Amino acid sequence: MDLSRHSVDVSSMGDNSWLAGFIDSDGHFFAGFVYNSSGFASKIKTYSRISQSQLDLVTMESKLPIMQSIADFLGVTSVVSSTRTNRGST
Repeated sequence: MDLSRHSVDVSSMGDNSWLAGFIDSDGHFFAGFVYNSSGFASKIKTYSRISQSQLDLVTMESKLPIMQSIADFLGVTSVVSSTRTNRGST
Protein backbone atom coordinates (compact mmCIF):
# COMPACT_ATOMS: atom_id res chain seq x y z
CA MET A 1 0.00 0.00 0.00
CA ASP A 2 1.36 3.39 -1.02
CA LEU A 3 1.06 5.92 1.81
CA SER A 4 3.32 8.52 0.25
CA ARG A 5 2.33 12.14 0.54
CA HIS A 6 0.85 13.69 -2.60
CA SER A 7 1.23 17.26 -3.74
CA VAL A 8 -1.39 19.81 -2.75
CA ASP A 9 -4.38 19.98 -5.10
CA VAL A 10 -4.52 23.56 -6.33
CA SER A 11 -7.55 23.18 -8.61
CA SER A 12 -10.65 25.26 -7.91
CA MET A 13 -12.76 23.93 -5.05
CA GLY A 14 -15.75 24.07 -7.37
CA ASP A 15 -14.06 21.75 -9.88
CA ASN A 16 -13.61 18.65 -7.72
CA SER A 17 -15.42 16.81 -4.94
CA TRP A 18 -12.76 17.27 -2.25
CA LEU A 19 -14.64 20.04 -0.43
CA ALA A 20 -17.88 18.03 -0.26
CA GLY A 21 -16.05 15.11 1.33
CA PHE A 22 -14.20 17.41 3.72
CA ILE A 23 -17.41 19.05 4.92
CA ASP A 24 -19.14 15.67 5.15
CA SER A 25 -16.44 14.36 7.48
CA ASP A 26 -15.52 17.48 9.50
CA GLY A 27 -18.50 19.79 9.24
CA HIS A 28 -22.09 20.11 10.28
CA PHE A 29 -25.13 22.21 9.54
CA PHE A 30 -27.57 23.63 12.07
CA ALA A 31 -31.10 24.89 11.56
CA GLY A 32 -33.35 26.02 14.38
CA PHE A 33 -36.34 28.25 14.99
CA VAL A 34 -36.60 31.52 16.87
CA TYR A 35 -40.02 31.77 18.50
CA ASN A 36 -41.97 34.95 19.09
CA SER A 37 -43.89 35.78 22.28
CA SER A 38 -46.94 33.87 20.98
CA GLY A 39 -44.90 30.70 20.61
CA PHE A 40 -44.83 30.73 16.82
CA ALA A 41 -41.64 30.33 14.81
CA SER A 42 -40.80 33.78 13.47
CA LYS A 43 -37.27 33.20 12.14
CA ILE A 44 -35.05 30.34 11.10
CA LYS A 45 -31.49 30.42 12.38
CA THR A 46 -28.96 28.52 10.28
CA TYR A 47 -25.23 28.05 10.23
CA SER A 48 -22.56 25.66 9.10
CA ARG A 49 -19.39 24.82 10.99
CA ILE A 50 -16.18 23.03 10.07
CA SER A 51 -13.89 22.07 12.95
CA GLN A 52 -10.20 21.40 12.49
CA SER A 53 -7.09 21.35 14.61
CA GLN A 54 -4.88 24.38 14.03
CA LEU A 55 -1.80 22.40 12.96
CA ASP A 56 -1.22 19.49 10.61
CA LEU A 57 0.45 17.09 13.03
CA VAL A 58 2.54 15.50 10.25
CA THR A 59 4.03 18.68 8.75
CA MET A 60 3.42 21.01 11.74
CA GLU A 61 2.04 23.56 9.27
CA SER A 62 -0.95 25.80 10.01
CA LYS A 63 -4.31 24.79 8.55
CA LEU A 64 -5.47 28.42 8.54
CA PRO A 65 -4.63 28.99 4.83
CA ILE A 66 -6.84 26.11 3.63
CA MET A 67 -9.62 27.13 6.02
CA GLN A 68 -9.40 30.70 4.68
CA SER A 69 -9.53 29.35 1.11
CA ILE A 70 -12.70 27.43 1.95
CA ALA A 71 -14.20 30.55 3.55
CA ASP A 72 -13.35 32.62 0.47
CA PHE A 73 -14.88 30.03 -1.87
CA LEU A 74 -18.09 29.85 0.20
CA GLY A 75 -18.30 33.62 0.64
CA VAL A 76 -17.84 33.48 4.41
CA THR A 77 -16.71 36.76 5.95
CA SER A 78 -14.88 35.35 8.97
CA VAL A 79 -12.90 32.36 10.10
CA VAL A 80 -12.97 31.90 13.86
CA SER A 81 -10.07 30.29 15.64
CA SER A 82 -10.46 28.97 19.17
CA THR A 83 -8.21 27.05 21.47
CA ARG A 84 -9.50 24.22 23.58
CA THR A 85 -7.75 23.09 26.68
CA ASN A 86 -7.96 19.59 28.04
CA ARG A 87 -9.22 19.89 31.59
CA GLY A 88 -9.34 16.22 32.40
CA SER A 89 -10.71 15.18 35.76
CA THR A 90 -8.34 13.88 38.41
